[in-house]
Amino acid sequence: MKDQLIELPFFPLSIILLPGEEVPLHIFEPRYQQLLNDLKQGDTQFGIPYFSKSNTKQIGTLVKLVDITKRYGDGRADIIIEGCGNFQLMEFHQVWNKKQYGGGKIKPTERSNNELPFELIERFWNFLKLSTLDDIELYDLRGKKIEELASTLTLSSEEKLAFLNFPHRTKIKFVENRLQYLSILFEQENNTENNFYLN
Repeated sequence: MKDQLIELPFFPLSIILLPGEEVPLHIFEPRYQQLLNDLKQGDTQFGIPYFSKSNTKQIGTLVKLVDITKRYGDGRADIIIEGCGNFQLMEFHQVWNKKQYGGGKIKPTERSNNELPFELIERFWNFLKLSTLDDIELYDLRGKKIEELASTLTLSSEEKLAFLNFPHRTKIKFVENRLQYLSILFEQENNTENNFYLN
């Protein structure tokens, strides 16, 4: 149920992730070392609240632990997390369930269920051919949501925040404009490299 609140641990960071986006983290604070150990024993999901003056709706990211890439002797660790979805922060507690880390309640936000326009899929495919992301096949894009396309476009956290607050049509337009901008950059970069080799 979309209005059901979920209680979970928090790891506040100055980032927002979109669904499917992966990032590495270095875990060094004792409270988050405890969180990592607790995640290994059960559910691997936790919340990343994003505290910013512009984040008036208290949007955050639901993430899951994908991998622990390195463990250090003093308890520190390098991990990979992946965005699973986004949420509205409803309650935040610095002390949660007698743990060193915080936690609270969230209300998950729904992803857009609208199908992507074919023109956008085609434009994205052309962008992939220009970029280094050309290992994604066209048929794989048909089931993607607009948030998943946006996750590949190297947006800042503030841009992601703005994007998540847009209605679906505005999200489509935002991605179209970003694709056009990045495509121009890649074309200019390729032309520069070609001119260099010719000289």
